[in-house]
Amino acid sequence: MREENRIQTILAGTLDGLLSPSATGHDTDQLDDSLWGSTPTDEELVLARRASCATLAGAMREALSDTLTRNQAADRLGITPQAVSKRLASGGLIALRRGRVNRLPAWQFYEDAVLPGLKQVISIYPGGALSLTIWATSPSPDLDGATPAQTLTRRGGLARVLETARALTPAA
Repeated sequence: MREENRIQTILAGTLDGLLSPSATGHDTDQLDDSLWGSTPTDEELVLARRASCATLAGAMREALSDTLTRNQAADRLGITPQAVSKRLASGGLIALRRGRVNRLPAWQFYEDAVLPGLKQVISIYPGGALSLTIWATSPSPDLDGATPAQTLTRRGGLARVLETARALTPAA
């Protein structure tokens, strides 16, 4: 155990040494202003952060507008609320967290079941619950204008949705 701690300390020191020139602004590897534009001012960064926060808050509000509580999801699936929690923990469902409460986006459900192949889609999708919700409910040109959630209900839909989701991963 002592050897492991020593190795972690060495690695942390090495990483700090590699990052410190960038963090202090003494990095010699500067971006070309003719390609990327000038470095934003502090005021521009503040405005960009505010705009980003507003966009994120709007997306969350929109996503939360069509969600179920754990109990509602349990009733819809004909299972216990604890079983819903187990599906969340195992990656079979996703939830948007708002404070201490989980809300389950309704797009995951089809009739009185979970969408076919949902667990596979969740496992390969490269983003979190909010970005997956936005993606799954947005029309996709790769899916002939249908949403991924709609496509999962069709014959052969799972393969098409998985192919589309894989195209979003860094490996693609």
